[in-house]
Amino acid sequence: MPQSPSHLLQIPRDALVSLLAEAGRQETPEEFLNQQHLQTIIRKGDSFQKRARAAYWSRFWLGLSAAISLISLFISHDWEDFLSVIILGGMTVVEVKVYRWFLEGDNRAAIWGWYNQCLFSLLFLVYGTYHFFTVTVPPEISQSLGESTGLVYVSIAKITYFSIGIAGAIGQFILALYYRRSIPSGIK
Repeated sequence: MPQSPSHLLQIPRDALVSLLAEAGRQETPEEFLNQQHLQTIIRKGDSFQKRARAAYWSRFWLGLSAAISLISLFISHDWEDFLSVIILGGMTVVEVKVYRWFLEGDNRAAIWGWYNQCLFSLLFLVYGTYHFFTVTVPPEISQSLGESTGLVYVSIAKITYFSIGIAGAIGQFILALYYRRSIPSGIK
């Protein structure tokens, strides 16, 4: 049996009764809302509201990451931080739109969210792979602690970047799939 849609009514019940009467419909609001095509719309609404919560947190973490990259850019003036600010800032803007679209029940949310999170997943892989192959021993460590400590540093750094790349990519791809599952059939 479908879930009762009474918690989804956004207009007073008596207003819906009046609207149904004016339209010449003899059914109660509950009977009207339990129709199959309306149940599909209600399920889509529930699905989109859940995804809106996921997009809310995603936009928060993307925005925080962009802000941290911006602070790092001001401190280090590094090209990697510059790219991070541009990419994460743009992805944050998209995720803010995705969040708003999910709240509004707009199908663009699922489509744009899917692509935004797939891009984020890919960027985690690129980031982890790039640093895995380019990590070096800082001169301070090799001079003060010796070459063997430098090798341990490189090994730990490689494991860390590999883990960040894989875990981040998997996490973002799972979110992308979660968004994608709400894309109406025929639009994919």
